[in-house]
Amino acid sequence: MRKIDMRGRHLEDVVLSGGSWAMPYRASWRLVGKEDLTLDRGKLDGIHEHRAEALAEILAQLNQFALHGHHEERDEWWARRSNDADLEVRFRVEPMVATTG
Repeated sequence: MRKIDMRGRHLEDVVLSGGSWAMPYRASWRLVGKEDLTLDRGKLDGIHEHRAEALAEILAQLNQFALHGHHEERDEWWARRSNDADLEVRFRVEPMVATTG
C-alpha cells in the first residue's frame, strides 16, 4: 500500500511515479447519534493513490468494533460497539478533487 506524501504540495501537483496524474483518495468518518445526528467528523490519516488502499484503511478500523457492515445505498461502512449502542461511526472513501482559484 503506497500513501501519497502531500506535505508542502498542492493537490494538483500530485503525480504518480509513471508520470500520470494521481486521483488521490482519503477515508473520512462521522460519529452519528440518535436520529442520524452527526456529532463529530474527521479524516483518517492516509492519502492514497488508489480507492482500494483507502478502503483497506477503513476495513482496518472496522475490525476494532463488535458490529460492522456496509450500507450499499450510501456507500458507507458503519460500526457499533453493540446492538444497543446509541452511537455509530460511519466511514466512506472520498476522492480528493483539486480546486482552482
